[in-house]
Amino acid sequence: MKELAVFEKYIDSFIITPEIVRFTGFQKIPPDFYSMVAEENDKIISMLMYYLLPYTTQNRPEIY
Repeated sequence: MKELAVFEKYIDSFIITPEIVRFTGFQKIPPDFYSMVAEENDKIISMLMYYLLPYTTQNRPEIY
């Protein structure tokens, strides 16, 4: 996330920390995002993070 902020030139306003991610994704109920991990031979080979928006321009829920 931090590398993306540097690349897209908004690092000056970047405030996300690992603690914020841990809380909002794994301790908060309901979480702000969900994640899945694929493992092979005890190594992470892929991951997915998604979140839901309850209202969009089409007035229906969407998953991103």
